[in-house]
Amino acid sequence: MPSSMRVLHTADWHLGFSNNGLSRAEDQRRFLAWLRELIVSREVELLLVSGDIFDREMPSSEAMKLYYDFLSSLRSLPQTVHVVITAGNHDAARNLAAPKEPLRWVNATVIGQLSADPESWEQALLSFEARDASHPGIVVAAVPFVQAYHLGSVPPGMEGQAESQERAEQAIGGCYKRLAEVAEARFPNRPRIAMGHLTVGKPATEDKQLRRIHSWEGVGGLQGLSTDIFGAGYCYVALGHIHRAYAVSSAPPIRYAGSPIALDHQEAGRPHSVTLLEVEADGTVRHELVEVPQDRALLTLTGHGPEICAKIANLAPTQLPTLLDIQQTVEQHELHGDSAIDAAIAALPEPRPIKIGHRKQLPGSDVGPDPIALPPLEQVTPEQLFARMFEAKHKQPPADHLLELFRTISAGE
Repeated sequence: MPSSMRVLHTADWHLGFSNNGLSRAEDQRRFLAWLRELIVSREVELLLVSGDIFDREMPSSEAMKLYYDFLSSLRSLPQTVHVVITAGNHDAARNLAAPKEPLRWVNATVIGQLSADPESWEQALLSFEARDASHPGIVVAAVPFVQAYHLGSVPPGMEGQAESQERAEQAIGGCYKRLAEVAEARFPNRPRIAMGHLTVGKPATEDKQLRRIHSWEGVGGLQGLSTDIFGAGYCYVALGHIHRAYAVSSAPPIRYAGSPIALDHQEAGRPHSVTLLEVEADGTVRHELVEVPQDRALLTLTGHGPEICAKIANLAPTQLPTLLDIQQTVEQHELHGDSAIDAAIAALPEPRPIKIGHRKQLPGSDVGPDPIALPPLEQVTPEQLFARMFEAKHKQPPADHLLELFRTISAGE
């Protein structure tokens, strides 16, 4: 009887990320070291990274070293591990895919972008043999971050959101369905996994934070696309783009891996994980969430000065300095000066917490918009910011032709 093939699904590493100028490189280095050991201990055969490897299109040398050091380290493992990486919206697609030959040396394949030519989409179709010869292996449709216009969708005239939504679903869905058909013809009866970096499905109505994330992260300002875009040709869909690990659908399993570490205070307070898959020869998939150790806490402390000082004094020790976001209620004479809070932090043993934000507010004053309504500026692309501002002013997302015009202007063409 064929054994299962073990696949590890992760995404949204955002190497090079910083909190108000404080580098998170050490957190990310620890995650990658942990990931390498997990690959060994769980005998992983295939690693899927569904986009946003880097936080910026021009990553720092420190971030690039983390990336290449990790990939190079896989060469020394006791077993061969293949890696499939797709570009996300934060990645420079061409740059990420450029070092094709060196990546092949570490058994890694990067798919940076797709063109409007359907024939070219087949570059994203990758086949991998299993270690156990009785298992048929796996085919991966490694689709990177893509918008409808990338796939040849004609920029429309004035149209509403419903038409834009339909156009995007037809274009992106057509890509996934074509790849499934080609895979079936070339590799019949071999289980297929799709990768994607986009927003699909509708979050639970009671989950306000996830609903806000979806409104930000949609394709071209749209809401989440239908899960029907994947068709019935895949046994698992490995998604990136949303930083929370959760299931969009169970049949077939469609899951977001989530970010492996809490990148900011909005992402703190919940488990972060990678997804370990057991793929049977018949396409049956079992999954397990493996929680990633968080060596640093990100805490938001609220209240008057004495209350915050008491909370600081009772902080649990962590391996890396805790990052504090202070939201202090003050009287008029306390608007300037943070000596008591700073002294409370200084009184703690190393590694002392680091204060990365300190907001003061008079009692009863308007706190303004819910702070989770908008993501940090460093996590927003110019196009997403344009789409959000347009929607705030006009009460509807920008049409595709306006987004195309924005891209042209941004590119200086």
